[in-house]
Amino acid sequence: MKKLTLIPLVLLLLATTACSGTKETGSQTAAKGDIQTGTWSEDGTVFTNEWSGIKFTLPDGYVAASEEELAEMSGASQETVAEGSNDLAASVDMARTAYDFVVQPSDGTGLPYMMLVYEDRGLSVAMNSIDENGYIDDVILTELKAAEAQGMVFSEIERTTATVAGAKWTCGKYSINDGAGFQEYYLRKVGSVMYGLSITYYQDTADAAATLLSAITAIE
Repeated sequence: MKKLTLIPLVLLLLATTACSGTKETGSQTAAKGDIQTGTWSEDGTVFTNEWSGIKFTLPDGYVAASEEELAEMSGASQETVAEGSNDLAASVDMARTAYDFVVQPSDGTGLPYMMLVYEDRGLSVAMNSIDENGYIDDVILTELKAAEAQGMVFSEIERTTATVAGAKWTCGKYSINDGAGFQEYYLRKVGSVMYGLSITYYQDTADAAATLLSAITAIE
């Protein structure tokens, strides 16, 4: 079976892990707190999450991570935090972070790569007081700065707002290594939960990345 290389570059993980490229369908998983992750259709092409109101139709030529792979990623996140990149990141209880879906090309090219994660920020008043822009400044940029030790340099292109699945999200767009790659972070805070959507791509896969993003819609 083809190996799927996951490249999670959002929230608290800047690492690479290998997994199998298959997914379970028709299951619902409850994370810690009030977060609920979604379900794939029986044919594995449509993802829905009634809790977040998000629907995603998997385009041809892409594969989604299985529940086991997402659990593996969560474990890798915990190890990254345990190694201690900074006090703020280490203060986040990773048991309150849930990966909803991760997708990338099935041909092994790796990009564009997109993932949706939820993080419960209601662990403390200080954490919950941070809005979307504050999260970019205090969490994401701190992790991107730490990535410089791995030879990656991120430069902010712009910070704006965008409509995804019928809702307004704060968006930070970044260049990786002077345009060798690009990464976009979409953040939306609902109650104490921060929704984090990221998409990573090369310049020549920018159109494919836009197609992936447009495949996310609101549940009607």
